Amino acid sequence: MKKVLTLLLITVFIFTGCTAGQETKVNEEEAYTAVEVETLMPMDLYIENLMTGKVFADKDVFVIPLMAGKVERVNVKVGDKVEKDDVLFVMDKDDIEKQVNQAYAAYEAAKAGFEVSAAQIQSAKDNLERIKKLYEEGAVPETQYEQAKLAASDESLEAARMGVEQARVAYSNAASMLENAEVKAPISGVISSVNIVEGEYATSSNPPVTIVDSDSVTIEFGISASLVNKVKAGDKTLVEISSAGYKNEAVINSVSSSADIMTNLYT
Repeated sequence: MKKVLTLLLITVFIFTGCTAGQETKVNEEEAYTAVEVETLMPMDLYIENLMTGKVFADKDVFVIPLMAGKVERVNVKVGDKVEKDDVLFVMDKDDIEKQVNQAYAAYEAAKAGFEVSAAQIQSAKDNLERIKKLYEEGAVPETQYEQAKLAASDESLEAARMGVEQARVAYSNAASMLENAEVKAPISGVISSVNIVEGEYATSSNPPVTIVDSDSVTIEFGISASLVNKVKAGDKTLVEISSAGYKNEAVINSVSSSADIMTNLYT
């Protein structure tokens, strides 16, 4: 998913050649006036145009903690450059420990519930064998036999087993989060969004931090009709992202053949 990073200032240099030093004929006259002569040297002139555009990241990464928790410290802001494994934010360990204890208690309760269910199913199976014999002898109605079969089904036991597994995973995640309270950058790049505040909770529904790979971005900007014929694909331009302290040369990939009906600009 491409994501808009930030507004930037784009400078496009358009070069036009201009050579000085053409010969000029002067008619001789009887009276002469002394003048100072300076030799004109050939030189290139350029026109500088400043335009505002947007950066679209070709790759972005959402940084999400293993589970929701209170944020103790935030180390980054939008536009910051980060390296892989830099600490982006730190979770509150006291809050995590509470969640670990709660997850452990839920896990133990799920295991106990499974044991109870397993014992009940075994009892129901023993009862089913008794009811089956009575049913075959005609001593009990079919409805009672069907009820006994339903009670002895392993479906409820399987549901209890899944509950134990879910509780185990939740406990494991909580324990891992305690060991990784410092949430680190998975890649190097530029911070494009920060959606957490110290003292508040970080959740997976709203990614706390987003990082874009600054080595691979697409830039889009608009130019006026007076300039569109002076630039073409392959031309070089200077790109500056002031918020990220980025300034480098880029190559124009394409120029639209028609203007936007709303802005009258070409992209």
